[in-house]
Amino acid sequence: SMINEFVEASLGFDSAAKGMAHLVGNTAIDGSSARKYYYFLKLMDGSTTGGRVPTSHVAVEAALQTRPNMLLLTEEVDARRMTLRDVVREIADVVALR
Repeated sequence: SMINEFVEASLGFDSAAKGMAHLVGNTAIDGSSARKYYYFLKLMDGSTTGGRVPTSHVAVEAALQTRPNMLLLTEEVDARRMTLRDVVREIADVVALR
């Protein structure tokens, strides 16, 4: 359990997904008022916290709730063996279509 003197309550999947979706949604509202800017958000998953197995299910749930233009998953990038050039090209294609 993570409940200790610094953490009042543990954070479950639903709370994490709703919290991230709320932040992504707020950023999307801000972004829609400034059309010349693009916002890139990195949501925490297992690979960013030192975990051995990426856990992008929270990012997927937040994306389902907010419907972003693009979602890059650690597992997908690894499975497709994408290079940085591939990722940048995919992002640039989405930006060009928008």
